[in-house]
Amino acid sequence: MGLIFQIILTVIAWNRGWKWLSLIPLGVMVFLGFIIGFIGGSQGLTAEDMSWTVVLDIIGFIVLIIMASVKPKSARLEETPKPAPVVTETVVEAPVETPSASEEINKI
Repeated sequence: MGLIFQIILTVIAWNRGWKWLSLIPLGVMVFLGFIIGFIGGSQGLTAEDMSWTVVLDIIGFIVLIIMASVKPKSARLEETPKPAPVVTETVVEAPVETPSASEEINKI
């Protein structure tokens, strides 16, 4: 049940803008769970002996909940609308006549 909740939170965090960073907590929790279970199992520890690992799961859930509820700073900056430029007056300039090359030569 916990893994399904972690995957749901990871998908929500991905959609909120965290993208690849949202996979880090899930990957770390799965990796640590495997390593702790492997080492504890090879030493003959029971599930009751490794009950302290619940703290690691709670920390992982807290990180995923925060990521799912708060958008990253870069996503917040992209969503802020830019104000439209305000035009206060219009200036129309008359076209400037420039002398052609043949007129310049005639002057010399």
